[in-house]
Amino acid sequence: MAVAAVTRFEATDSVNVVLALVSAVAGLAALVPGLFANADGGALNAATDRLATTVGDGWARRRISLIGDVHPAELPIRRATHLEVGHVRVEAGGDPVGTTSSGIARLFLNTVPRRMLIVGEPGSGKTLIALELALSLLQLRQTRSDTRVAVPFHLAGWDGEGSLGEWLAGRLSSDYRVPAAQARAMVGERRIVPVLDGLDEVDGSHADRMAPGSRTVKIVQQLNGTGLIEWADLPSVVVTCRESDYRRMHEAGLRLRDTLVIRVHPLPESQVENYITQRFESAARPSPLVSSAEFAQSLRNPQSPLAEALRKPWLLGLAIAGLQAGVLDARRLAGSSSYDVLSGELLSAFVEASTLLHPRGLRPSTHVARAAGNSLGGDDEQQRFYDPADVLRWLGTLAAHLESNSTGGSAQRDISPLQLWRLAPVRRVKALHTGVSVVAAAVATAFAAEWADGSLGLALTAGAGAVALGFAAWAGLHPSPRPSRPELRQLARPQVAGPRVSVVLATAGGTAAGALAGGTGPAITSGTGAALAAVILVGLGQGDIRPVWPVDVLRNDLFFGTLLGASLAIAGGLPGGLTGGLAAHLHLTQRLTQAGSIALALAVGLLAGVGLGSRAWSRYAAAVLLAAPGGHVPWRLRHFLEWAYLAGLLRVSGRSYQFRHEELRIQLTPTVAPPSVAP
Repeated sequence: MAVAAVTRFEATDSVNVVLALVSAVAGLAALVPGLFANADGGALNAATDRLATTVGDGWARRRISLIGDVHPAELPIRRATHLEVGHVRVEAGGDPVGTTSSGIARLFLNTVPRRMLIVGEPGSGKTLIALELALSLLQLRQTRSDTRVAVPFHLAGWDGEGSLGEWLAGRLSSDYRVPAAQARAMVGERRIVPVLDGLDEVDGSHADRMAPGSRTVKIVQQLNGTGLIEWADLPSVVVTCRESDYRRMHEAGLRLRDTLVIRVHPLPESQVENYITQRFESAARPSPLVSSAEFAQSLRNPQSPLAEALRKPWLLGLAIAGLQAGVLDARRLAGSSSYDVLSGELLSAFVEASTLLHPRGLRPSTHVARAAGNSLGGDDEQQRFYDPADVLRWLGTLAAHLESNSTGGSAQRDISPLQLWRLAPVRRVKALHTGVSVVAAAVATAFAAEWADGSLGLALTAGAGAVALGFAAWAGLHPSPRPSRPELRQLARPQVAGPRVSVVLATAGGTAAGALAGGTGPAITSGTGAALAAVILVGLGQGDIRPVWPVDVLRNDLFFGTLLGASLAIAGGLPGGLTGGLAAHLHLTQRLTQAGSIALALAVGLLAGVGLGSRAWSRYAAAVLLAAPGGHVPWRLRHFLEWAYLAGLLRVSGRSYQFRHEELRIQLTPTVAPPSVAP
């Protein structure tokens, strides 16, 4: 508690400390039910409904950001019985013959057991079909009184250790903030239908997949159930995999049992033309079908490289982006000599096209609105855009980082915010982080000196300094600092009043306690300190179910350190500044004036709070300070990653980013890694 305008620790101050803490705890009473969410029937039903709404809204926005607010192309699908093994049947009304992607949800619901594997070649649209399946199941859920929720996940985040249920429950908690007890109950009662993308991306090569104990082997074993489980009791699941990779797995004996296998076929010509027409309806440039007779003629020739390439949704999307941005020429595409040449040209132009189409400073809400209207492009002179050369270089650094962290011949795929610090030389990052942490610990001891004078003050200051310095060294040298948990957005949710009520009550209680103990000064200190304590504890609560984005991880860690530092500053520096205990002998108020002493206390507190409390963010900031001057990464790396996701260059997988497509990662990986990713 602050010692304002006195030179030693007074008994009334200790009473003030106790009263303020009691007031803060009492004020948080309204939050206690939310801290320990239960899993009884009514609460579980409500939580499942919230999860369904959250997943549906979130993935619908992601679809719009990828393809715009247009009707998805109807991808033909066929059953691949030669890749099936075990018991699986399709009931009446679910015949896959002639089915397209829009009918895949009903096909899944008519499959016994409800297990589906979607296979296709690279760029064929497997992920889009899986996404459409998940969204359709969520929509049908409302009309079928079905408690199950289809939730997409990327398999690259699972190592196959532990059961499928344990992994799903953990992902629900980490990715959507579902309370642990409710997540386990949802999975245990089979309310979750996991849509698992990328079985082929778990390991690198076929040899890696088939090696005993590989991640792929473990995952397939988990998906097939353990022991002698009956086929009808297998969990519902949807999986995607490249057809060529799964065919080799199947031939080698690694197969998903009792699972309907669906193969994605190329788009028909009519679907390609309709989709191009839709995407150019509101675009700044005319449709290539109108502006170039050569393009239209080549597209209608089934044997042409253009028709072969654009029948794949991935390459079709690349072509549309390049043509809308003016990077690609329709006549040049029509005259391509081969499929390989054309696909390489489309891929090479994608980063530049996305950079020109998406201004800096994109936010999810505004981006979805722009994409929904297909109003991509720079028609606003006030908009600022990245330089495509910079974007290529920064993405190359990320791709090299993933390649340098490869294991067993398989490149790492997750761009985790907690591992971004490895983009700079590891030893230098740790040294800088440790130095900053030690300085933060040293200045933090200034608050210990505020508590008492004389030998007691020296003992308290020395003890606090030793503990702080030890913690600082541990934080700076830790191989992988973890972020703080508080989620502060809970205070901004209008439909959840409990957290805000708790903060208000804690503030009122702390202010009253301070006023009773010592007047106006202690009242300000106690009330503000109690409010910050309440905010931190609110953030530690379970909160409401919502997606956790990669950008939230480091941002929340920084918020936590800032609040912690503000709490220290308020406790030690308001309302009089650093004037008590050993600090009284420095006569800071006379030297700096009272305002200057308060400002010094705030600065010291924030440095100590961020340096010691925001360990993950501090490590990330140290890496940016080392890598950004050389141009290997942007100064605002977190904001760039969010922009790259919204621009369609990256995708979100849980709390990490990944390159939008494996071909894009390979294309951007430099032959020689830049110095910033060297160990």
